[in-house]
Amino acid sequence: MDSICIYAAADLHGRPDRFDLVARQAARPDIGLVVLAGDLVHYARGHAGLERLMTLPKPLLAVRGNTDPRRIAKLSPAGRGIDFLDLERRRFDGLTIVGIGGTLPIPFRSRLGWSEHRRLECLAGLVDNRTIIVAHPPPYGVRDRVAGRWHAGSRGLRRWVEQIAPAVLICGHIHEAAGVGWIGPTLVVNCALGKKGRGAIIRYDRDGKPRARMI
Repeated sequence: MDSICIYAAADLHGRPDRFDLVARQAARPDIGLVVLAGDLVHYARGHAGLERLMTLPKPLLAVRGNTDPRRIAKLSPAGRGIDFLDLERRRFDGLTIVGIGGTLPIPFRSRLGWSEHRRLECLAGLVDNRTIIVAHPPPYGVRDRVAGRWHAGSRGLRRWVEQIAPAVLICGHIHEAAGVGWIGPTLVVNCALGKKGRGAIIRYDRDGKPRARMI
């Protein structure tokens, strides 16, 4: 495997400044792939920014978050633009990437909620310990504290990561918890674009080991 560099971000929420940030990072010569972990738009707002993402000079994989309506996955023409994944697998330059769209059922407005057990079961045949998983919510207990106080991540996702031990889990959703953590050998990257967050760089070198840093 040659060196591969991924730019990961989540929670754009239709804001032009965040679309600008993603476009700038995608233009970097070292970036080979862009991954967006949900909440690209904010319900009815921000759809014009998706058209800009479709013109980025790099491949772009994404999952839907809780503020993304179903129709955004149909806006990108087949074979180009944004490739939305939901219980699907893609290969990129020697890496396997699997996406699961949606988020936890939550007590505020949401376009998409998980039936966790049923949907996580569907991942079983798609994932091994070399896979990158893209999900909108973080796993319970890792990069999931709301207001720095209580955990709001997915318990089902946490149990599943502990069992399967994928190489990387890319997530977002809890803006103030952006950063890097671990569940055993699995690298967890919450790449939410909050007040200070600018996403993350995930790098695979020839040894096949993932490394990440926030930017």
